[in-house]
Amino acid sequence: MQPVRLVCASGVGLYLALSPEAARPDWLLLALLAAAGASWIAGALIFFTVNEHDGATDGGRGIKDIARDQIKLILDDSELQRFIFARALMTATALSGPLYVALAQRSGGQALDNLGWLLLASGLAGALSGSFWGMLADRSSRATMAIGALISGLLGFAVLAGHSGVRIGRKTQIVDIAGGDAKAEYVAVSNTVIGVLLVVIGAGVGAVSAFSLEAGLLLLAVMALSGAAVSMRLENAQAS
Repeated sequence: MQPVRLVCASGVGLYLALSPEAARPDWLLLALLAAAGASWIAGALIFFTVNEHDGATDGGRGIKDIARDQIKLILDDSELQRFIFARALMTATALSGPLYVALAQRSGGQALDNLGWLLLASGLAGALSGSFWGMLADRSSRATMAIGALISGLLGFAVLAGHSGVRIGRKTQIVDIAGGDAKAEYVAVSNTVIGVLLVVIGAGVGAVSAFSLEAGLLLLAVMALSGAAVSMRLENAQAS
């Protein structure tokens, strides 16, 4: 699925970047957004058709019990605490994209060819860097997280594709530090906390960026570089 997604994104980006202006009417962006929304809805409907086997219900827990156990897991595992802290800082690599788009629009206007180049660069970066990040994550997932965040942070200071490295590295790290049958629980706890923090951090960065795009990028760059530093303090899960 990932290669197909990257090819489609690159194809759309190539068309927007290289097609003549007459072939890029103003309504095209709205049409692309509508098509993207329709694709998500279609995907949801397809998932509804998937047949699932009934799971075991013995020993089922309520939401209060699950929340209590997850909080206890975080409090009892200092390594998990450091991982979540590093991952929270690294949400900067995901939040910086819209600010780059806004800066490009401010300097180059609202033309769709600017969006096309961004989509093309994003698609090619994901396609070309995925294998590299995957191999590096197998050697040291904490280093992959750190390098990805470092690249993203430095690009932020330069006001200019480390997000793939962050994503692959943190997925490998959380699975490897959990071990045994705890992998699903560790991933669930991490995703829950980051989901909440992403809303809070996104709102904060949005408020700063409303006053100054440069200030927003500076904040995200500092977060990414801090995430790189914290990542190198994590356990080297691949060494064990």
